[in-house]
Amino acid sequence: MPEIITDVNAGPRIPLPEEYGEHIARLNAESVYAKQQLEWHAKQIERLELNYQALTTQQTETKTLVLQLHTSLEGLNSRLFTMVQQMTKDSAHLLQQITKGQSQERQAGTKERSQAQTAWLNFGKYVIGATLGALILYLTTKGL
Repeated sequence: MPEIITDVNAGPRIPLPEEYGEHIARLNAESVYAKQQLEWHAKQIERLELNYQALTTQQTETKTLVLQLHTSLEGLNSRLFTMVQQMTKDSAHLLQQITKGQSQERQAGTKERSQAQTAWLNFGKYVIGATLGALILYLTTKGL
């Protein structure tokens, strides 16, 4: 930008008539430069306003999407909770059935086991009885 002619003691100096042409040319150049700056700033403002509008539109769309996502996640959360709750009930019911079945099997197994044990005990009694009888017979025939 061109310099303004100044006198240090007197402030801005008024140009002489022969300097009017230079002064007018400088002022014209400054006005053209200022006009270009204004146009550039106007374009920048217009572009920024468009960007602002686009951002507000995108922000609104984003809010809508976030709300939809939040609603979907709440629905998913409630469905998962219901499924886990139902699975827990089903597992408890199944465990009760298995436990009932096992206790019935255990009772039946206990009966089978006690029958097998009594059979072995009876067999043991006969073996011991026969052994004692054979020992007594041997001792009495041999003569003590």
